[in-house]
Amino acid sequence: MVPAVDAHPAPVPPEALVSALREGVAALGLTLTPAQESQLLAYLEAILDWNTRLNLTAVRDPLAAVERHLLDSLSVVPAWAALRGDEPPARFLDVGTGGGFPGAPLAVAWPAAEGLLIDGTGKKVRAVADALARAGIGNAEALQCRGHLLPRERPSTIRSFDLCVARAVGRAATLLREVAPLAAPGGLVLLMKGPEPPADEVEEAHQAARECGLAFAGTHPSGVPGRDRGAILAYRADAVRPVRRPRGAERRADRRAPPGGSPGDRRGGPRRGRRR
Repeated sequence: MVPAVDAHPAPVPPEALVSALREGVAALGLTLTPAQESQLLAYLEAILDWNTRLNLTAVRDPLAAVERHLLDSLSVVPAWAALRGDEPPARFLDVGTGGGFPGAPLAVAWPAAEGLLIDGTGKKVRAVADALARAGIGNAEALQCRGHLLPRERPSTIRSFDLCVARAVGRAATLLREVAPLAAPGGLVLLMKGPEPPADEVEEAHQAARECGLAFAGTHPSGVPGRDRGAILAYRADAVRPVRRPRGAERRADRRAPPGGSPGDRRGGPRRGRRR
């Protein structure tokens, strides 16, 4: 028999969570202020609270969630630094954000960056928006939208993101085709996968990257050194193919938008979480 999952695990002392977070952050070679630590843990608490009534994550133990969600998300930072240096991206996109990972932790780690966290499920987006607000993370927005629809729903996002990231979401080739039109020239696409991505999926991704004008930039580890680690497939947007917008997309967007507004301001546009 499969053991029952405790939906309400025993409370973990706050100092234990802080200690686990600091230990993992140090192992990643990062430095966070006490305020950033508080934001990360407040966000995690809010998401785990939502998780009692909405299936956002199978990880219900706060201590395990620190490693499997917060620290795993933060491992994108050294991968970015290895390819682009210490200067954070000006704008980043998290595709299929789910419970807000890795987007929310990245917004905390990069307070000067502007993050857009998208997901096709409205309930998840509303939970993430609420958690962002409760944690005081004001440089990230949660938006209900799918990656392939974003250029149509928000044309201003085309070629605008220095970083596009996706964590454990779908086939790599499909993701690359979705985000290629959104990556800024010279920007990065980082796909977070398991420890040993299937060879056929990787080859398929490389082929899709060549078709989209993305260049493979290597594989980098995710997760905390010395523990279970995943792989990050990195691609650089060096020669992204021209974007083919759907015929009439601009006219449809104009019709949906009220004067001085955006396409999402009327019914039928993408649902957005509040941005604080």
